Amino acid sequence: MGGAIVLRDEEFCFFCDKITIADEYKRLRIPYDEIASVSVKRVLLFPVAKIVSKNDRTYKFVIFNKKAFLCAMNQKVGDRVIF
Repeated sequence: MGGAIVLRDEEFCFFCDKITIADEYKRLRIPYDEIASVSVKRVLLFPVAKIVSKNDRTYKFVIFNKKAFLCAMNQKVGDRVIF
């Protein structure tokens, strides 16, 4: 675990410099108009956000404030957030 989620004006970003993270996740940027859906479910003890892109790529992130994350993403992508 580790890294930072940043919700910019036009895109969802995830930044992480850990060696154990796959390269595609180290500087991940997903424009909001390319996001098909966003959902969160609990896996073991942690809430895990799942973002599915319009080209069917799936990205998963452990988050620590489910409510704030879903509210912020709802403002960015609207009805594509699954509560």
